[in-house]
Amino acid sequence: MYEESGNPISEMATDQEGQGLVEFALILPVLLLLVLGIIEFGRLMVAISSVSTASRDAARYAASVGETPAGTPHYQDCLGIRETAQRVTVFVDPTIVITYDVDGPGGTAPVVYCQVGKTTDPIQVSLGAKISVKVTDVFKPLVPIVRLPAIPIASETARTVLRDVYIK
Repeated sequence: MYEESGNPISEMATDQEGQGLVEFALILPVLLLLVLGIIEFGRLMVAISSVSTASRDAARYAASVGETPAGTPHYQDCLGIRETAQRVTVFVDPTIVITYDVDGPGGTAPVVYCQVGKTTDPIQVSLGAKISVKVTDVFKPLVPIVRLPAIPIASETARTVLRDVYIK
């Protein structure tokens, strides 16, 4: 049955190694798809969290009591609001829109101020006015495993401006 020079144990081991290689080749695409899908999903969650945190922190800075070292109130410090939002973003290049309601709660539609490039905006808001910071970005998958479209991510946070509030 076997040649005199052949070793039945070594031939059986070679057959099993070939079988393991075939099984690995069959499972590898599925394994790679799973791992890359987990990585992309993780990146998406980080981007969503980052946009949400940026909006929240920038609105908190804009509505807080106090002034910059230059004497500008926080709600007028466009550069400070934008820097606060950009400081906490990870893996995103956000678009930041800052608005406030002119007439206070229930007033007219919010007005955009602090356009890109402005360091300050000399608006005067009334007590009870809300400042809103909207941060948006588009998530693009790195690995085109499945043809996923770009996913828009947005978060808007509004805070009431604390101005002219004196505490004894």
